[in-house]
Amino acid sequence: MDGICNMNLTYESSIATRRGIYGEKLQLYSSWLSSCAFRVRIALNLKGLDYEYKAVNLLEGEHTKPALEKLLKDYDGKYATGDEVYMADLFLAPQIHGAIKRFEIDMVNEFPTLLRVFEAYQELPALQDAMPEKQPDATI
Repeated sequence: MDGICNMNLTYESSIATRRGIYGEKLQLYSSWLSSCAFRVRIALNLKGLDYEYKAVNLLEGEHTKPALEKLLKDYDGKYATGDEVYMADLFLAPQIHGAIKRFEIDMVNEFPTLLRVFEAYQELPALQDAMPEKQPDATI
């Protein structure tokens, strides 16, 4: 996974936990440094969902530890937050595009999960038609 931003909270698991179906408290693997985790904490608090904070030290590379990678692997979806396109994808796709096209970031070695998600975005006609280089005023 590409760091702490890859945490996914599915609607079903949130509802099930809130209703006590599984009898488990949500666990949020988080870092105070992560703006992504900050957004998740806001959402959990707005929904009134109880969760257990599990600190992940990004500065020491804990987000790349095999145990956390194994845990996160079960939450990989086709897109950023699952197998359907959601609002987060609308924000993420242009950022990844910019990283690749403008800044020539090595996505294959540095951010393989983000690259996989972006490749899925590229299959969407809506994204294909919206690509900057396809716009009438593009000077590329």
